[in-house]
Amino acid sequence: MGVPSRRKQQQLKQHKALVARLAAVKLEQQTLRSDSLAFAEAPAAPEKAAAQRSLRSLRQLTPEVTVLCAQTGAVVERVANANDVAEKMTCEVRRLDVIQSRLGVALAQSAQLLTLRNALAGIRRAMQQQRYPEAATFLQTLKTIEQQMPLDVADKLRVDTIENDLKGVIEGAFEEGLHAGDTRQVQTYAPLFQVVGKDYEEYGLVMLLEHTQKALEDTLKREGDPRVGAFSTQELITHLAEVFNQVAQEAQLHAELLSQCFQRVHGPNRFVAKLYTLGEQSSCAVLTAYMAQRKFHERIVNGLEPKSPTPATPLSPSNRSGNIHSMQDEPGSPKDDGVAVMNEQLNEMALVIQHTQTYERFMRSRVLPEAGDEVRNDEGEETRNDEDVVTPDGEKIVISPVLPPIQESELGKTVQELAGFYCFFENALLNQAARKAFQWEELHYSSGDGSTGSDNTIGSGADGDDGLVCFPISSAIDEIFYVARNSGLRALATGHVDCAAGVLNMINTVLRDVVGDSMRSRIRHMTTSAKLDSTGASALAASATALSSSGSASSRRSAVQFELTEAMFTFNEANDPFAHAFVGGLRSLLGFFRGSLSRSNYRAIVQGVAVCSATQLESWFLSRATRVNQLGALQFDKDVRVLSTFLSGEGGASDEVREAFGSLTQISEVLNVDTPEDVMYIFGRRRRGVAWTLPAARVKEVLSRRVEFGDSAINKLVLK
Repeated sequence: MGVPSRRKQQQLKQHKALVARLAAVKLEQQTLRSDSLAFAEAPAAPEKAAAQRSLRSLRQLTPEVTVLCAQTGAVVERVANANDVAEKMTCEVRRLDVIQSRLGVALAQSAQLLTLRNALAGIRRAMQQQRYPEAATFLQTLKTIEQQMPLDVADKLRVDTIENDLKGVIEGAFEEGLHAGDTRQVQTYAPLFQVVGKDYEEYGLVMLLEHTQKALEDTLKREGDPRVGAFSTQELITHLAEVFNQVAQEAQLHAELLSQCFQRVHGPNRFVAKLYTLGEQSSCAVLTAYMAQRKFHERIVNGLEPKSPTPATPLSPSNRSGNIHSMQDEPGSPKDDGVAVMNEQLNEMALVIQHTQTYERFMRSRVLPEAGDEVRNDEGEETRNDEDVVTPDGEKIVISPVLPPIQESELGKTVQELAGFYCFFENALLNQAARKAFQWEELHYSSGDGSTGSDNTIGSGADGDDGLVCFPISSAIDEIFYVARNSGLRALATGHVDCAAGVLNMINTVLRDVVGDSMRSRIRHMTTSAKLDSTGASALAASATALSSSGSASSRRSAVQFELTEAMFTFNEANDPFAHAFVGGLRSLLGFFRGSLSRSNYRAIVQGVAVCSATQLESWFLSRATRVNQLGALQFDKDVRVLSTFLSGEGGASDEVREAFGSLTQISEVLNVDTPEDVMYIFGRRRRGVAWTLPAARVKEVLSRRVEFGDSAINKLVLK
């Protein structure tokens, strides 16, 4: 009961709202109606006034609009008339263009006909006067005209006849010049092939290739075919060099002609490829005959010793009547030394390989780069590109190399076989030389210092009074390294990469296995260490005994006077009682070590003697109140120089000696100044790589020893 009452109440509320809204709408309509009636009845309403003003303005503009419409019609009429005139003029212009184009074609044809007649007349005149280069130029002009316009039958017949006559003359003269070897005639007529046309240029190149092939084959046949008959080794090597020289001569003879006259048909590269093929055939035959005659394969298989490569009577076709086998010694004859014979044969093989590599580099250097057939790697070297190349027309062409790669050519394969034999025999030589070097080994004793390695020195060092023995040096080391050096240089001289790499690897193997193992074995079984230890211990004990009395010996030294008169200075200049006696003692002391020690050890001994001598002399001089005059200062400087010069020349320890005698040298410089003030110019300065070490107090103390200098002048010095 509660729900329906609430719904009814809501409906009543909505009904009241709608009734109120309807009443408001009716009121609004009545208001609008009253306003509209008031507007219609009021004559001075603003909107009515505005509308009346606009209407009056339109009535005033009516005549002007009428005039404007009339003018617009006249303009439209005139535009239509102008369009008609323009259309008529366009038709006339088109007709004039057609006439002009036809006139241009007629003029061009007339010019071509005139050029044709002039060219025909010129080529007839040039042929009659035998000016063939001019005739070839006229023929090229006629060919160009023929491509632009068709010729009538008569003109075509004339052009063909003249062309055939000109080609016959060019071919005959060119071939005659090739057969006669007339370079001038060949260079005169070869450019005409290029002038006539590309096809005819191809024909001229074919003529040159055929002539070169025939001439080269005839030349090589006259020298003999190594596959037929017997030849000595020297003749085969000479024949190989002649083959390479003939091919190189032909390549150089026509190089300029090909680059100038046959460039469009790739003449230089095709010529090089043809020559390479011809030279490859002959050189491979010679190399095969050489390897067969030397029996390299049989020697490797059967282990035969090499025979002497010194040739007997040459077995050329002109002296084959003798017995071939009687001219050859049996391999491994006792009169041949194995290492020497192998060296000679390896030199011969290296020479043959060097010839082939020089020929390969020469022929490949003659190849000219062409567009699209080469690329450059990171190292800047030119390499061939054998992949497909896309032309501007979208066609794919395969660019093949001018010359085959070395590893794929027949010559390269033959040389590779010879290089294998060469490396095998080099390895055999190295091993045999190493064995013989140890068999003929001699030992000599040396300190390792070549400058002191005289006979007297070596003898005294090898067997001294106390039984000291120098280190023995084996002659096998020098011999093995000498042979290895020769083998390495010989392999590098071949110019063949595989030969050089293989031989260097073999040298490393021989030095590591043969020499290294032998030296390590000897080092492990050395028996001189105990003797060296006992000798060193005895020498140390004797030195310790001698040094134990050095302290008392310094106190017993007699004083040396440096206040010299003219007579005393002259006497010392002639006799030198101190410095030369001291040097004599040092020479006898160092003479025992000179032949017994290595250079570095001897240098260390000299350095120690220099330091000890300088220290003792400095302390001896400074510990005594010795007075010095000018002559005494000169004598002191001379003594220091004599000692330092002698020790500097011993063992190469000049720098260390200057450093050790630095204080004595500086004392000498201070004593030899003319006035006390002159010390200012030398104090603290570095001289001959030695820094100044005397302090200011020591400098003044040394100056006070000069009898000519007063204490007041010395005390005034300010040394910093």
